[in-house]
Amino acid sequence: MAGGQLMPKRFHDTDIWNEDWFLDMEEEYRMFWFYLKDTCDHAGIWKPNVRRFNSEVGKKINLDKALELFNAEKKRIEKLDSGHWVVLDFINFQYGSVLNLKNSCHLSVFNRLNKLGVSLGSLRGLIEVKEGSSRPQVEVKAGVKEQDKDIVKIIVSLEKRMISFKDDIMSNDNNYPKEMLAKFFSYWSEPNPSNTKMRKELEKTWSLTRRLKTWADRDLSGDVRKNSGKVAEFKMDSVGVAAIGFCTKCGKSDFYEPKTIKMEDSKCCNALLVPSKPPVDKIYQSGEMY
Repeated sequence: MAGGQLMPKRFHDTDIWNEDWFLDMEEEYRMFWFYLKDTCDHAGIWKPNVRRFNSEVGKKINLDKALELFNAEKKRIEKLDSGHWVVLDFINFQYGSVLNLKNSCHLSVFNRLNKLGVSLGSLRGLIEVKEGSSRPQVEVKAGVKEQDKDIVKIIVSLEKRMISFKDDIMSNDNNYPKEMLAKFFSYWSEPNPSNTKMRKELEKTWSLTRRLKTWADRDLSGDVRKNSGKVAEFKMDSVGVAAIGFCTKCGKSDFYEPKTIKMEDSKCCNALLVPSKPPVDKIYQSGEMY
């Protein structure tokens, strides 16, 4: 507290220290990223002005370069016609996926976005804006863009959110195999019975980086191991047409396409394929296989 006034507080994403796009930037631009998030207003809007930052830090930031770096492999900043910058993840990260206009802070955020002509659908993670009491409703609807007048609605269609979610997964700066990412997306994008939310949106907390790491660590389908280079070369059949792979679950061998064998699962158990007969549980051992 300073001067009798409460100092603003904001959530901070600690996972950023695991993200290559951030770590690959020069030190001054990493500092500038934090400066931008700390000095933007309560709606994630920032009016470009680097004079204070440059003078206090002793560095010279180029705004065009900063915008290029921040949006390198994923759009994080939207530049408005007014010249203001919008931090696209800010609303969802600070307030959640739903803005409730009964909340005075949420109402203020909504009005600020509307005043600058920010499309609600462009804000990543914002799913819904709930209508407030009759008084806020009148205040909000005065001057609201035509497409946003139906306030009690899903802001972004489920299909569009799924596309955005898939883009975030595939553009995530990691070395995970595409096969694993596809299965990750298929699982977490499954819609609820009412077809309004994905499985991921029903979670109380969500960190894409951590969820991907957990998925890769478990590696239930063997996608990571298949692409890690740890699997040796598979032997070919007697005529050199098919590759021979062994199921890691039951030990049974079969013939597979040579070019894709490292990416396939066994025909018998849908388990990881290896180039030589592996040890298996006794319940799978039989005279037929051995």
